[in-house]
Amino acid sequence: MDKVNIWIKKHVRVIYSPFRELLTSLHVLHNPAHHLTRLEWAEKTKEAISKPHWKMIQFFGEISNEWLNFLDLDDYLLLEEKHVEEAIERLRLLPEQQFLAFLLGKSDFTDVNTNQQKVLKKPNYYRNLLCDLLYDYQQNYFARELYRMEPWLIKSVHELKKAIAANPYEAINAIHPRFRLDSKSIRFYKANTWFFSYEEIETLTIYPSSFIAPHLLVGLEVPAIIVYLHVSFPNQLGTSQDIVPIDLLSTLAA
Repeated sequence: MDKVNIWIKKHVRVIYSPFRELLTSLHVLHNPAHHLTRLEWAEKTKEAISKPHWKMIQFFGEISNEWLNFLDLDDYLLLEEKHVEEAIERLRLLPEQQFLAFLLGKSDFTDVNTNQQKVLKKPNYYRNLLCDLLYDYQQNYFARELYRMEPWLIKSVHELKKAIAANPYEAINAIHPRFRLDSKSIRFYKANTWFFSYEEIETLTIYPSSFIAPHLLVGLEVPAIIVYLHVSFPNQLGTSQDIVPIDLLSTLAA
């Protein structure tokens, strides 16, 4: 595995992004049923959010694949270790086509729903609406939670970098049970199994988050691959592994 270890040290980055943490929190808020370690947080936060803000969170979540489109694509906003507010202002300045890809995903936009059509007709209007929403959400609802979690997220970056320095192959293979490296390729076991040879990848970026469990949340756009690392914290729900999410129960019953 010497060649793989050398590749990891050259191509793997571990970055804490406050803005990405905000976006993963919005994904959980939009559909918290299977994010059991964050269910209590989601319920309390939803109660605190004003009805107009909640309506907009649901609107943008519905057209962005539950906020996941924001997390899968290239880093248009240069989010490495940026403050949330700075990333929002970068988003406000994006060219229209990059903004639409950031929000709606990379597609030809031929098969879109009614709300997505509205955005396509008035992208600048909805970009400002989104930025205002994100700023209000950060200032009024999320900043305190980010402040609470930030030490653990920063600590996870240092710990993973230290583990990579000691044993790169073992450290990366421990990130998620459905993310695996072998001597020739990287594999992601999702609805489909994704294979990438090392030659295809220029960067493998790992972002810690306290919101993504139990997902294997990834961005699979070569040559820049993204993987999210779940970070737990003290007093987090300890029995979640023994609880079956409601949406899974209904699927199994069917």
